[in-house]
Amino acid sequence: MMLAPPSQDVKPTEPVEAAKAEPPMQERSAPVEVERIGPTPFRWTPAEYNRAAEAGFFNDQRVELIRGRILYMSPIGPDHTVASTKARYRLGDHFKEQDGFIIGTQIPLRLEDSEPEPDLFVFRGTVDDEAGGDNEVVLVLEAAKSSLTFDRGTKLSLYAENGYLDYWILNLVDNVLEVYRNPIQSNGTWTYADKTTISVDGTISPLAKPEAVIRVADLLPRQ
Repeated sequence: MMLAPPSQDVKPTEPVEAAKAEPPMQERSAPVEVERIGPTPFRWTPAEYNRAAEAGFFNDQRVELIRGRILYMSPIGPDHTVASTKARYRLGDHFKEQDGFIIGTQIPLRLEDSEPEPDLFVFRGTVDDEAGGDNEVVLVLEAAKSSLTFDRGTKLSLYAENGYLDYWILNLVDNVLEVYRNPIQSNGTWTYADKTTISVDGTISPLAKPEAVIRVADLLPRQ
């Protein structure tokens, strides 16, 4: 079918302006820089950690909350058990409840973002008190074999930061007692200014009980 030519009265169609015409290339704004953010680890709070533990989340495995991270700990070996038990009895000879001291064994120290469970610690208070709060912790002891590097590093820094003046490591690798005292901050990291290594033939006196003399041989397993 042929169309009739347009009438002279009909005006040519005017071009329609695009609603969102792009500007010339040179007028376009620079691309927006997007900050690239990598994966962020989840940081646990002590409250979240304890709720998870009460719900059976960790399946009765040995775990500790250290600076917001949940760490699975090595199983306790025979030497570790012997050393912890001997330390509990020997220190118990000098730190007694009637004198205002309580000894905790493998129970949490309640800290701001951590709940370490030292093999043994001594604090001023009563059996109704929770350690790590306002109660003064006067001695922390770890028996260490497979965990020796961790106890000398991460845990040492944590204990120093929280002002624990007397930190002992029963070094079951070298069969010695390592004593750390005088917590300080050095280059942004908490550590101890003084370290003393005492052989199995030596003796040690706790800072909180300077009159007490304890044989290192009475803390370590028999060789």
